[in-house]
Amino acid sequence: MSIKNLPEMNFRKNGEEIKPLAVFEVNSHFLIGVYQGKLSNYDILIKYRQKNNDKWSRIRTPKHIHWAVDIMIKMHSEPKTTKTFCNF
Repeated sequence: MSIKNLPEMNFRKNGEEIKPLAVFEVNSHFLIGVYQGKLSNYDILIKYRQKNNDKWSRIRTPKHIHWAVDIMIKMHSEPKTTKTFCNF
């Protein structure tokens, strides 16, 4: 747990503990973790936790992961427009 009492974003797969490369708190109701993938050095996994009724969910993989990848690509090529969209 951190100073803000956020839950851990580590998870276990095949007996191995997987730790995130980075964790981002989004509007106090979501935590997004970014993990190293296995396909290549550029592969990433994205997982999240959601807070409902003061309880954090288990760590999950988003159903529509292609949105996250699409936003990352757009952020690189059109940062101003993409930030405007994300803030909206």
